[in-house]
Parts: sequence; structure tokens; C-alpha cells
Amino acid sequence: MSGTVPNLLVYFSKISILLLYLRIFTAETSHYSRITCFSAIGLNVAYYIGFVVAFTLECTPIKCIWSSNTQCHCLSGDALILIATSINIVLDLLVFLLPIPKILRLNMSLRNRLGITFVMLVGLFVTACSVVRL
Repeated sequence: MSGTVPNLLVYFSKISILLLYLRIFTAETSHYSRITCFSAIGLNVAYYIGFVVAFTLECTPIKCIWSSNTQCHCLSGDALILIATSINIVLDLLVFLLPIPKILRLNMSLRNRLGITFVMLVGLFVTACSVVRL
């Protein structure tokens, strides 16, 4: 449960980025992108709810999380963290790669489009750090 608050902050950061994408991708110009954004928001909500439920119900009975009773049955915390981190990396990739096709089709010089794409892809550095941390 100790990782719930930091993950909540990451969750809200991703949701805010996706909501920004929804403001940028108007319904008239980007129907597919808006559907993808709504789907990504739904996946992030499902991931976070699943994360909280999995880590809350990690041990049976639940009080075994904070006590060291020998009659407890707990799932492997390492396996849960590995699964949660892997899903989080996939969702990060989705969030950061979603606007790239739209940016590359903007009506501006190639240099500007590549510059904006590079700035957006800098966020992938954080994802790469998460992969290395695994």
C-alpha cells in the first residue's frame, strides 16, 4: 500500500496529459485520436483500480500486510511490482507516442515538426529509466 500515493500522482499526470490531448485533438479533425485518448484514459483508470485492489488484497487475511503472522498467505510482492511496472511502461509508451503522427502532419517546416517531436519524445527517457530499473 505504500506505493499507492506516488502511483496516484503518476496516474493523475498521465490523465492530465491525455486530457490535454483531447483539447488539442478536436472532434472535427481527429476522431481516431480522440477515441484513442478516451481508450487510454479508460486503460489508465482500469490499471490504477487494479493496482490498488491487487496491492490491498496481496495478503489473506488483509491484516497480514502489517503484521507478521505465520498463518498468512501473501502473493509475491516482487511479481506484483514487476507486472504493475510492465503495464505502466506500456501505458507510458501509449501516452507519449499518441501525438507523434499528428505532429508529423502539421503544416509547418520539417525542422519545426522534428523539433516538436523530439521534445515530446524526451518523455520517453523517463520510460527508458523505468525499463532499466526493472
